[in-house]
Amino acid sequence: MSVTSFADELSEYGDPDICVISEELGFVRGSDEVPEQSDEELGREDFVHAKRKFREQMEKSASIADVLVLLFTKNTFRTVVSSNWIELVDAAKPGTTWCIATSRKAFDTVDMDLLRDKGIEPILYERVGVARIGTETREELIDQIDS
Repeated sequence: MSVTSFADELSEYGDPDICVISEELGFVRGSDEVPEQSDEELGREDFVHAKRKFREQMEKSASIADVLVLLFTKNTFRTVVSSNWIELVDAAKPGTTWCIATSRKAFDTVDMDLLRDKGIEPILYERVGVARIGTETREELIDQIDS
């Protein structure tokens, strides 16, 4: 719900797309019909395929979006983003706005200077517990989009 309300807030400035990676559902877009949740996780092969499609979508989004918001748990950031960091940064459109939320330990797995070298000064939120993004970070992102 917090991501959906955040997307609603951002819709004042553009047309946000939500993309989710889940061990239960795989790769899901915000416009997709989400099936009733089951307690079963995807099989390994299906989840590997879902992560590959999600990475491809992140790279595509990075290449065309003016604003990119990445909200991840530590483990998902490490397996989905860190493992693909160089390709993601290479795809990034210079001078765009990036907001990344994950744990401090996950941030340590990537080189933010690669983004800065492309003229992107990322807004970073060290995620704690279930908070996907803090209020101050949301406001900082909105302020940067406004300017």
